Amino acid sequence: MPPEMRDHVVAYSVGRNDPIHAELACYWLLDPALHIRLTAAQGLANRLASAELPGRILASLVVLRSWMPDDVARAKVDTILKEAMRKSVAASADQAPWTMHSIHASLPDGVGAQSIGIALQSGTQRKMAMLL
Repeated sequence: MPPEMRDHVVAYSVGRNDPIHAELACYWLLDPALHIRLTAAQGLANRLASAELPGRILASLVVLRSWMPDDVARAKVDTILKEAMRKSVAASADQAPWTMHSIHASLPDGVGAQSIGIALQSGTQRKMAMLL
């Protein structure tokens, strides 16, 4: 692929909403060409600004930045990490899906009102949802 085309392909891919494209950006951060690394870093910065950067990617960036040469692309990754800390974005693994443990419903009363309670769990978190 011609070098001038690679920038466009990387920018297009990193700008897509699919989670796999954020992971691809991490690989492009290790590309030998500075302009590819910078394009990937800018794409990740755009994802962070639009709150579409997963926590697992942030955790990967902490390690990846040490493998990058000390240049403007690495400085951009440092800026991404600082901004994520300012926004209190957790750099932990994605949350486990919620599972329903039980559903309880009351009988309708004289006017037809009914209550429904749902017990949920995600990892160590437990929640109770109530419908009245």
